[in-house]
Amino acid sequence: LCHRGFPLHLPENVVVEILLRLPVKSLVRFKCVSKCWHSLISDHQIAKSQFRRASECSQRLLISAGSEIRCLDCEAPFEHSTTPSILAVPFQKRGRYVSLIGSCSGLVCVSLYSHRDFYIRNPSAGNYRKLPDAGISLRGRKYRHGFGYDPSTDDYKLLVANFRMPPPREIEAKVLSFK
Repeated sequence: LCHRGFPLHLPENVVVEILLRLPVKSLVRFKCVSKCWHSLISDHQIAKSQFRRASECSQRLLISAGSEIRCLDCEAPFEHSTTPSILAVPFQKRGRYVSLIGSCSGLVCVSLYSHRDFYIRNPSAGNYRKLPDAGISLRGRKYRHGFGYDPSTDDYKLLVANFRMPPPREIEAKVLSFK
């Protein structure tokens, strides 16, 4: 920022407050402004604040429908309701089954194919990460998943559990970490 040819310096807390009010897509673009902005926008605390602010502002419903995940804006007035938008799953092969595991703080956890491949997607930033293989056999078993945030470790986690009900009963569970 310049004022009559001289650089205008704003306190970092003012810059942070301005950045927090911008959409995530803009923030991703603004990482290219300078190394300082890149590190500031990439800071974990900034991301947490952005998610907190975004979650206060909007309520959306995610619907898993076969090979698609749809997103419905619950705050749109009924008379102006829109059709649900499709949440892009860029790593999914066309027409293949996708399962919505859960969402937390703007992140979406999905499972592909035979519930072996798990991905955490950030729809706002447009990026995703594949979680490591849980190493659990799912053949001939029932399975359950859970996705959430663990404040004690400041980490997002996925619980993968499977069980066999006829005797002998067996239960196996693993926790996958986002870090």
